[in-house]
Amino acid sequence: MRWAACVESMRLRLSARAESGSILVEFLGSALLIIFALLGVAQMSIWLWSRGVVVNAAHEGARAAAEVDSSIVAAEWTTRAVLRDGLGSNGDAFTITAARTGGVVRVEVRGESPRIIDFMPSFPIVGRSTVLDESTVWP
Repeated sequence: MRWAACVESMRLRLSARAESGSILVEFLGSALLIIFALLGVAQMSIWLWSRGVVVNAAHEGARAAAEVDSSIVAAEWTTRAVLRDGLGSNGDAFTITAARTGGVVRVEVRGESPRIIDFMPSFPIVGRSTVLDESTVWP
């Protein structure tokens, strides 16, 4: 009887030793998942912020070019200035297309969202704005 209790005691000690490292492995696995999830949420937040800045920059650029006696170059300058104000040096990576056709000013801004870390994905952003040219309606 005593021998069976001794064997059972040894079996419990051996299984406890074998499982002692599993807690660390499980913690590291779950910690990595949580960190990647938080990085994904942060990357999506940056994408949303960048999208808002791009849409606002396109609208402000179209408004600047639509003013009376204003050139289409004003659209590009204003759009670039708003992009730099909102996104810093990342705003220089966006392309701006501005055109005045048929009494309408159109501005389109295209680019990719900034990344938190290089291996994170970047998302495309397109901002468009169409504004009635005031020169055509103002007497």
